[in-house]
Amino acid sequence: RSLHTAQRLPAVAAVDAARCNQIIAALRTTIQVPTLRLNAFALRPPYGRANWEQALDLLPDEQADAFRSLGESRLASGPRTDTTFARWSMDLTGQMHRADVPIGAGTDTPIGLAIPGYSLHNELAMLVEAGLEPTDVLRSATVTPASFFGLEAEMGLVAEGMRADLILVSGNPLEDIAHLRDIRLVVSKGQVVRQFD
Repeated sequence: RSLHTAQRLPAVAAVDAARCNQIIAALRTTIQVPTLRLNAFALRPPYGRANWEQALDLLPDEQADAFRSLGESRLASGPRTDTTFARWSMDLTGQMHRADVPIGAGTDTPIGLAIPGYSLHNELAMLVEAGLEPTDVLRSATVTPASFFGLEAEMGLVAEGMRADLILVSGNPLEDIAHLRDIRLVVSKGQVVRQFD
């Protein structure tokens, strides 16, 4: 086991709530990317999701086969019984959000069976599960990163003069973040690059 893995549970068990709150307060001036689809992997492994095979179809055959094999192996070995770190990660994300720490959406692709796009949707859903409102989750993937990189005058919003990279979806993601998966149109640099039936 890696040192990181070996130290996780002892570190969570030794958390001092007062000091944790001090650190969270100090984080308000930067962006935090909790990467819940990775840190809370034990709660929502991708190979246990109904749309896993569909996601694998988006990968090159060799990569899809490797991910499928790894997923099957993990399923055969049974579920991870200790979800302490996963639940702590979800709770800490909620704490940071409630303390007004800026949250960014990230996936650490290709680590941990991450698939571009697919894993981002999973991350956004887990951010909602951690306590963020859908509007906050949308900001975590648009406005917040643009602001962090000093690009808020160019991207992050749908407005005249901004980069015209966006998706149109059929449902309202403010009602249910899962509607982001129902993509109808992809626009890049102001041009429609893909339309779905």
